[in-house]
Amino acid sequence: MQLFFQDSITSPTTFLNEEESKHLVRVLRKKQGDQILLTDGKGMLYTCVLDKADPKKASLTVLSSKEAEKDPFYIHLAIAPTKSPDRMEWMVEMVIK
Repeated sequence: MQLFFQDSITSPTTFLNEEESKHLVRVLRKKQGDQILLTDGKGMLYTCVLDKADPKKASLTVLSSKEAEKDPFYIHLAIAPTKSPDRMEWMVEMVIK
């Protein structure tokens, strides 16, 4: 299951913003009834089911919520800056996955 971010998650129904909705429906080709993981960035993890696969405003029903477990380790990363800020952003995204 893929993890998506939405800063304000309301129960029982929540909506994804346009960027996340488009990625969910067009890129990942998720359909109605598929389960999705959401996080609010504040330590909560929500299991949801896709109700309406709209690329502009996807609708999800929250099935359950729990506090995300803390990792027992820390990541330390030392890098040399690159000329392109896009490459730096890409590198950080790959490390976080």
